[in-house]
Amino acid sequence: MPVRKGWLPREGFTADVLLRLFHNTLMNQSITLPIYLLSLYTQTGQKLVSGHDTALSRVKLFVYAGILRWINNFLSNSALNNWNNSKYDWDKEVAVISGGSDGIGKSVALLLAEKGVRVAILDIQPLTFEPRMGSLFPQPSDRPSDHSCSSQYFLLQV
Repeated sequence: MPVRKGWLPREGFTADVLLRLFHNTLMNQSITLPIYLLSLYTQTGQKLVSGHDTALSRVKLFVYAGILRWINNFLSNSALNNWNNSKYDWDKEVAVISGGSDGIGKSVALLLAEKGVRVAILDIQPLTFEPRMGSLFPQPSDRPSDHSCSSQYFLLQV
């Protein structure tokens, strides 16, 4: 089940679409900063701006707002990650999902397997789908106990 990454979300046209467009254009310093610098340091830019002082001040405002937004995002993401910038390596991870033969467990198992995580599916019921990916390992489990899960996990690591 791939994650949707289209222009419009599945809910349709909402305010989020307009705000994302605003952030990706006017609040994007990689767009507004060159425009501002060209208007200051080139003859053509100075001619274009000579009669439009308000427009130049608005571009300058968007440059500063975009830089502040970038700094804010950087600090927020760093704080959320405990100031650790290590990358997550999906191929080294192992997940054990109990009840993964159908429903939500099946969806989670398939999403993790798409990322490259080795997934052990523990369930009393047989799988309701064909494990088409090399990282899915169905393990029949007759009782949901801690000992059963830990022994299945040990077998998966080997």
